Amino acid sequence: MEEEKKYGLALPETEYPVFKKTMVTANKYGEVTIDGMAVHVTNSYHYNKLYLIVYWDHFKVISQHGELLSKGPRPYMNQTREIPWQSILKNWMRKPRSIVYSRYFPYLPGRIAIT
Repeated sequence: MEEEKKYGLALPETEYPVFKKTMVTANKYGEVTIDGMAVHVTNSYHYNKLYLIVYWDHFKVISQHGELLSKGPRPYMNQTREIPWQSILKNWMRKPRSIVYSRYFPYLPGRIAIT
């Protein structure tokens, strides 16, 4: 090992961030597809194009103006994320019949859920 250290390169002092940056668009429900799963991004429907920066364990969604819209763990990390209830409830107020078909309906408490 000591002999091979002479020929090897030294590791860098600062970390090298490895990421993938792509342009995405949000659907009409404000969702962006990350790793094949739809992830809700608040206020994403205001922008035509969004930057999706994907790291190995988390992601960031940034507008063209540099505003951070959302960040969180990637779907395969099996970690919990906060549900943006304010924006979801605003959409439900405009379209009350869509509540039962919403992807967030199962997360409602039993006493509130409509059967």
